[in-house]
Amino acid sequence: MGANKDNKWTTEEEAFLLIKKNEGLTYKAIADLMAIKFNRLLRPYTVGEKYRRLTSKPTYSKAKLPSNNVTKPRKGIVWNQQKIDFVYTCLWNGIDFDRLIVAFEEQYDYKLSMTQLRNCLAKQTPSGKILAIQEKMLNGEITKSNPYKEVKQNTKTKENKNMKINWEDEIATRKQTRYMVSLERPDWSSREQNKQAEKLLKDGITKGMASSRIDEALLILAEAETIKNTPAPVVKSKKTETKRGRLSQLELAGIRASSSLEEAMEATPRRSKKIVAKYFNSRPTVIETVEPETKTVVVIPEVVDTLWKEEEDFDLLCNFYELSIDEARNHFNLPYSAIASRLELLVDSTEPLHQSMLMKAAEQVSARKQAESKPVKVGFLKRRKARKLAKKTARSDKKMAKLEKKLNKMRGE
Repeated sequence: MGANKDNKWTTEEEAFLLIKKNEGLTYKAIADLMAIKFNRLLRPYTVGEKYRRLTSKPTYSKAKLPSNNVTKPRKGIVWNQQKIDFVYTCLWNGIDFDRLIVAFEEQYDYKLSMTQLRNCLAKQTPSGKILAIQEKMLNGEITKSNPYKEVKQNTKTKENKNMKINWEDEIATRKQTRYMVSLERPDWSSREQNKQAEKLLKDGITKGMASSRIDEALLILAEAETIKNTPAPVVKSKKTETKRGRLSQLELAGIRASSSLEEAMEATPRRSKKIVAKYFNSRPTVIETVEPETKTVVVIPEVVDTLWKEEEDFDLLCNFYELSIDEARNHFNLPYSAIASRLELLVDSTEPLHQSMLMKAAEQVSARKQAESKPVKVGFLKRRKARKLAKKTARSDKKMAKLEKKLNKMRGE
């Protein structure tokens, strides 16, 4: 194919290709010129492929990186006590940062950055030997912090001392004095208040004095406002209302201990006279039997049948078994034992009046039970009317809910 039997490009051929391509020739013209000069026949495609290889940037795989052409990434430094002591020793011997970086590179074959050096001085602590040197250089004063931090702290404390100003010793402002006078003298006119404020300013009132006087005036006003807003205690007049329900043990004891109806009324002032008389008349009588050594008291209850009226007896026969114990006590306003004994007397009685009353009560109770157990029949028209009414109410409820939702949406709720 030409003089070059190995088909390898020489340095002269590659240089000739680059020069001619830069001159603007086509790959076909360059191939013809190379055939004349180097006695080598090449296709235009081969010439173009060689040019693209020569001009393209070198690409390297991650597995094999050439050591000469590609720089390795910078490794982070691992601080140990020897390196830290070296940095602090150089610093305490008067070496500046630039010379310290050069010395560190010569000693440990690693070039420090300024950020790494500052982080070392700010975060790392030297050993006890370096601290002893530091103590000697500072004439016996031991500083636990490193010098880089110490310089920063000293500058900050100096700035803070210069910036610190006691505001209480400053002259009060005109606005502050006017506000103080308006709180202390609310009955004065604005002109008088302004005159007093100007006078205080001329006298040299300070901000601390004005603020303390304002706090005192606000405290006095707050106390006056609380006293004004607290409502006066309202004394409600007690109304004597008649108490209903079962009598308590204390009331029963008062009635039994009374010798007359008037004393019983005084012992139970909130009860009606009729109820007090009923319990007073049915109270047990006390018979005392005196023996030579002991005194025994025998209580014989008296059952007064005249207290029960005919209507109450009939009501008892009709409703006794329908009421609970508490309901019976509240209904008849008597102890449950008295109610039960009266019912037993009516049932076991042989008097014609009680027997006829018992028959009437039985008929009434049976009629009531039949009326309760009998199902109510509803006709077709009534059922249809009820269904229509239920549907109508459901539609109206749905419509109202819809309108309410729309109204809440318009309000933004």
